[in-house]
Amino acid sequence: MKNKNNIMGKNIAFIHIPRTAGTYFTSYITNFLIKNEYKIINSWKNLKRDWTKKELLSFLKIKDNQPIFVHNHLGNWDKETIKKYKENGWFLVSFIRHPGDRLCSEYFYFEHPDEWNFNLDKYIKNMSQIERKGSKIPEYWKEFDYVTEFNKKNITFFFKKYFNHEYIPMNHLNISQNKGYNYYLSKNKISKDTRKILESSDEFKKYIEIKNKEFLKDEYFKL
Repeated sequence: MKNKNNIMGKNIAFIHIPRTAGTYFTSYITNFLIKNEYKIINSWKNLKRDWTKKELLSFLKIKDNQPIFVHNHLGNWDKETIKKYKENGWFLVSFIRHPGDRLCSEYFYFEHPDEWNFNLDKYIKNMSQIERKGSKIPEYWKEFDYVTEFNKKNITFFFKKYFNHEYIPMNHLNISQNKGYNYYLSKNKISKDTRKILESSDEFKKYIEIKNKEFLKDEYFKL
């Protein structure tokens, strides 16, 4: 029986929120889609930059018998562009991460701290209070066709539901020295004040809302 949820052959756009295993997901799904005759549009392979909004909109004009997969980090997507993609029938996918874990990962990836300059607490406190368009869950996340926390269970579910494909894990990419938000809380490297700021932020509220979406809970057991 044909799976009504199968999106093979449909145009797909991945809205990549930084430090959410997006490089891993992009590598896995592009390898999979190339084998299924998709055109892959990913600027990072050759240009080492993101597509501009103008370039993202230009992809909607491509007339090709080949289905398309577009990758771009969050920064140059906006509500208008997302709306255009939806109107043109594209499937939109994105992944999120606990804001504390994402900021810990970001800190180690960009700051390269050692024991002499380790100030994770200050970094998380500052970043939790700064609205950064290119890193936080966007206000238009409800427009996405699939958005959830990245983990083995959810990625397995995604490929099974939408491609009838059995996900086979591969080695992770862009790994930092980060040991995780809960670890640093337990070691008092993150203060109670910083935790309160983070967990009362709009970003954390959006994370909890997405994580608790009911449509996933029942469907896991129906595939």
